[in-house]
Formats: sequence, structure tokens, C-alpha cells
Amino acid sequence: MRTIVALVRDARKGSGKTLIVSGEGGVGKTRILTEAAAQARDDGWNVVTGRAYSVETGIPYALFSDALLPLIRSLEPGALAVLTRGGTAELAYLFPALGSSGDKERAAAGMDASDFKARLLWNFTQFLTRLSARQPLCLVLENLQWADASSLELLHFVARQISSHPVAILASYNEAERDANAVLKSTELSLLKLGAASQMRVGPLSHADVAAVVEKMFALDSSAIPQF
Repeated sequence: MRTIVALVRDARKGSGKTLIVSGEGGVGKTRILTEAAAQARDDGWNVVTGRAYSVETGIPYALFSDALLPLIRSLEPGALAVLTRGGTAELAYLFPALGSSGDKERAAAGMDASDFKARLLWNFTQFLTRLSARQPLCLVLENLQWADASSLELLHFVARQISSHPVAILASYNEAERDANAVLKSTELSLLKLGAASQMRVGPLSHADVAAVVEKMFALDSSAIPQF
């Protein structure tokens, strides 16, 4: 928690940060990120949470859509127009509620796939940085092991672009399933190599740690803890 609080504090000064938290299933990754998100919210951050799901791996950009769609729906039309500023058609691929199918067809007209993807990535990043200029933004992204390839590509792109903006990205994955997602493995290694993200592994509590928790939670005498 000290590591995360320090990272978020630095990000608030306009030095965007990305932290990737890993650990085995059930070790407490979600609990830690939930607490960090609550503290950030209390400190005035705009906090959004997105989760990947094992049965939705084929939906493009699902991780970011899950995180930001509720926020987008809550924005006034005027504020949304300012934040998207000319990129509505491209962003409609991530958030269908922003435009019609005709908008998406017009956006892609006359461009090859790589050009359109570049515009989408840039427009989405601009949207995030404009959003963070209004209020510091904390993105919590869970279960990266199930994230689709397009979401991981977008994560990589955004993490490289936020270094001068008050944006904090807190992501997590189950380490037992990382290698099954080759895109996740390459994304993490690339971000760490570039210095665009840091990594923290959450391990299980030691016997001494468990004893300390039990002693505090149940008000036990220390001599009773081994039997307990």
C-alpha cells in the first residue's frame, strides 16, 4: 500500500504512472487495489474500474470499455463533446454509445486498417488526458490474463503517453495464467523494459504475518496462536 500510495502521489503531480500487480489467485490483489482505489477516491481522484472476463476474450477493447462506459454515460453532452473533440467516430469503436454505425463507417472510409487504428489509439489517449485535466484519473484494470489483444495493445500505448499527465493505471493479473496469454506476457515485458510501468508481486503471508493477524483479530494470547 505504501508503494501504491507513493505512485499515485507522484502521478497527481503530472507524472503519470502504471503499476502491474501480479500474484497467485486469491492472494489479495483485488483487495489491495480496492483499498488503493478507495483512498484515491477520498483524495479527489476520478476512479474507474474495468475487468476482463474469461468468456469475453474476443470482444475488442472490452477492458477499457468496461472501465469507462459508466463514466461516459454520466457526462453531459457538452462536456463529452469537448472531451472527445473530433474523435467521436473513432471512439465509437470502443464505446458504441458515442455514435451510430454510420459514424464508424465514415471514420474508417479512405483509411487502411493501420491508419485507422493509429487514429483510434491517439484519440482515446487524448480523451484520457483531457479527462485527467479536469480531475486526476485512476484506472483500475483487473484480470489482465483474460484481456483481449486489442485492450492490451491500448494499455501499452496509453502507458507510454501519460508520463506528463495526472493519470495512474493500476493493473493486475493471475500469475499462474500469464503465460497462456502471449500478448500479456509481451506487453508486460515491453512496458517494464521501456520504463513505462513498474511491477509488484503480491505473495502469501508468512506464518509470522498470519500469527500477527490472528492475534489482533481474535484478541488471543500469543501462546494460544500456534494451536489456533
